[in-house]
Amino acid sequence: MGRKSKSRRIAVEGGLLLLAVVYLVFFPQKASAATLAGLSLSVKTVIPAVFPYLVLSGMFIQTGLADRLAGRMQRLTKGLFGLPGCCGGAIILGILCGFPVGARMAGMLYRRGSINKEQAARLTAFSDFCGPPYILAVFGAGILSDIRLGLAVFVIQTVLSLIAGMILGRGKGGQSEAYLPTVKGRGFTVSFTESVTSSAVTTLSICAYVTFFAVLLSALEPLFACIPSYMQALVYGFFEMSGGMNRLAKCSASLVPGTAILLWSGLSVFFQIYAVLQGQGEEKISMMPYLTVRFLTLPLGTAIMYLLFRIIS
Repeated sequence: MGRKSKSRRIAVEGGLLLLAVVYLVFFPQKASAATLAGLSLSVKTVIPAVFPYLVLSGMFIQTGLADRLAGRMQRLTKGLFGLPGCCGGAIILGILCGFPVGARMAGMLYRRGSINKEQAARLTAFSDFCGPPYILAVFGAGILSDIRLGLAVFVIQTVLSLIAGMILGRGKGGQSEAYLPTVKGRGFTVSFTESVTSSAVTTLSICAYVTFFAVLLSALEPLFACIPSYMQALVYGFFEMSGGMNRLAKCSASLVPGTAILLWSGLSVFFQIYAVLQGQGEEKISMMPYLTVRFLTLPLGTAIMYLLFRIIS
């Protein structure tokens, strides 16, 4: 990076931090209200949707169940995704439980030596999307008043993500043999206590990101006051998924923008997954495969959902 580019980056970062200070100093009540709203969202939505699944995924690896499943899943995961069998549980639980379960399991498998860094990045890329409970209950039954449309979004999301995983794994099946898991599972008590403790820390981190973006969006709210409501939902959804979905509930045409918001999932989720995936003092795992899959599934999934709705309506 050149000296001018570095100076420009420092100037931009300093300007943004200064604007943040100005907002907090001159609009403390609005910032406090947004913080409380973010915390309320975390308690009512994030913790129930994340914490129990993180405990479950942690115990799946800690007790050795992932190792026992590895032999049976090896042929499938190697042939389709170029990944060792121990990744099979992460793929299944990631799809069924939603983010950040897949990323957390990928990070755990990498840190224990079951997969390498490149495999962890690919596994995260196609196993971390919005979970079916949120899609079916909030988007399908709640916003669209038709759970079948929510189910269609989930199926499209799952199929496209698995196809993306196959594309990323092409020609890499031979690499999976060297990274079969060799670590013995721990006892139930140790696995349970460690899973609950680490899951609590991860959940708190996720809630912090949700709360931060709630405050950020409260500061940016005046900029979006004059644009149509569905555009407001898309802008909010770009930063934070739940905020976008809340705005979308007020729109009449919500299928297409809602599908786009769910498939993108927001910058907040990106940073949540990044924080969950990385370990302290370790070489960072690339997030480029994750972003690549998002940029592919977002337009394709939205277009498919639009065409499907036109056909059935």
